[in-house]
Amino acid sequence: MLRSSILVAIVACIVAVYAPTVFPALLQAMSGGTSDAPMAANAGARPAQASASLTGVGEDRMIEIAADGGGQYSTDVVINGVVVHMLVDTGATTVALSAETAQRLSLPLSEASYTALVHTANGVARAAPIVLPAVSVGNIYVPAVQGLVLERRAGRVDLLGMSFLKRLSSVEQRSGRLVLRQ
Repeated sequence: MLRSSILVAIVACIVAVYAPTVFPALLQAMSGGTSDAPMAANAGARPAQASASLTGVGEDRMIEIAADGGGQYSTDVVINGVVVHMLVDTGATTVALSAETAQRLSLPLSEASYTALVHTANGVARAAPIVLPAVSVGNIYVPAVQGLVLERRAGRVDLLGMSFLKRLSSVEQRSGRLVLRQ
């Protein structure tokens, strides 16, 4: 009996160590690795798909995101098991989701949820404060991320803002690539 208890404890420790690395990639693979990318609120077209490369196992998790033709960084992000194409925005205080994306993620919002006012590229808009259970970019996994859902008239932009980025060990721009490390 003691032997089986020790074996269960060892397996639990191994799962705890590797789950943050394996789980996001598994979710992305299970979802097909594609997304219905939202259109940027102030651009008439979908941003170009950024190429990203992943490295790291365990403690050293990293992703590199190439700039698109306009010099912006965007990438696929997994939220609630759903892949969302997001613009990486160091000028955004929080992760900001469009109302359409919130609906795709099945976030429980009502009209009364929109209690905050925010300044967007389209002017002042109402927003619903939320906490996302987890946000993953490649092999980077961050639990309990603060965010906002913007009302429909604010546009269809999804931003990966500082409420996610500040929880990483570093965010660095070099040679047309954005390097995120956890």
